Amino acid sequence: KQAPKPRSTVKQRVFVIFKKTNKPPPPPHGNYVHKYAQLRRLLAMMLCLMLLAGCSGRAASQKEADSAAASEHWPEVIRSEAYRQLALEKAQEYRDKNYSFRMFLSDGPYDPFGDFQNYGQRPNVYRETDRGTFDENGIYIAKYGDSFEYNPVTIAQQGLTLHGCYLYGSCGPEEFLRNADFLIGMMAENGSFPYLFDYPYYVDRENYYKSGWNSAMATGNVLSLFARAYHVTNDEKYSAAAVQAISFLDVPIEEGGTKTTLAALDPSLDGYTILEEYPCTPPTYTLNGYMFTLIGLYDWSQTGAEGADRAKELFDEGIRTLEKILPYYDLGGFTCYDLSHITWGREEPHISAPYHRVHVAFCKIFYDVTGIETFNDYYLLWASYVAA
Repeated sequence: KQAPKPRSTVKQRVFVIFKKTNKPPPPPHGNYVHKYAQLRRLLAMMLCLMLLAGCSGRAASQKEADSAAASEHWPEVIRSEAYRQLALEKAQEYRDKNYSFRMFLSDGPYDPFGDFQNYGQRPNVYRETDRGTFDENGIYIAKYGDSFEYNPVTIAQQGLTLHGCYLYGSCGPEEFLRNADFLIGMMAENGSFPYLFDYPYYVDRENYYKSGWNSAMATGNVLSLFARAYHVTNDEKYSAAAVQAISFLDVPIEEGGTKTTLAALDPSLDGYTILEEYPCTPPTYTLNGYMFTLIGLYDWSQTGAEGADRAKELFDEGIRTLEKILPYYDLGGFTCYDLSHITWGREEPHISAPYHRVHVAFCKIFYDVTGIETFNDYYLLWASYVAA
């Protein structure tokens, strides 16, 4: 007997069908493999289009940035022998009085929740004198003219000092929180911290300032205190107050705020914003006050609380401006306090020996938190002016 023919396998039957129909065999898993391949090709095409669009967008943005930079006209930095002699005299005064920028710098990197510029190591700054005293709640009040007044900068800096003492264990948190809470009570509806007394500003004593004026430096110092209060307590009253304070920094000088641009240096520079310690027209661009404002924004941006993103945006805008204008404060041997000799046409620059240490220290701090080499360059240069 003949052996039965073996049954054809599935593979053989598929092959026979293929030969007879001249059609490819179906995918082993239906149409899924085919559809998956189509999907991969589609996704690859979409990715290519996105990359092309991104490159095109970056190229267009770079072109716009290059065009904007080409249209900017930065005035020449004044380097006169008269200015240099004034600078050398102030540098000598700085050394004679044993001023030191190092007192404001910590051993490690800047900590937005640490002892602010080592204030906690100098608690005796706030004591009873003929120029200052304390109210019944322990809030420091300073003398202006014949009366004692609440100054939001002084109150915030006293609070930062007490926060430092708290970190060192020499006082409890309630003491610096008292100042933070007092400042919330001082805040106006628009988020500002007004000075409720007249203040004769040296560039125009007759017109500046009347009771109710505002300062970006006050807002910056308060934000630094609020950041530390929020970090310790996680109390939303500090974040709510910070949001209001940050919103006020967007108000232009013309509308009662503190925000302006560098257009007073040249109209082409109106894309650079700056926040003024002393809002006036034209602006004077006070350096230390601007630096205090920026570090306050940075401190709040590190909390992760409400308003932190907007604080970071304003900080970045401000750093962009600061990096550009630092050369104008360099007199070739010392720094000037503001740029009133440029914007107001004053005969001599305003120079203050103790404020030079603030300028130097902040350059180091801003280098630490941004990594921008310009700040390190000026830190080293300005520190060299007062080296022994």
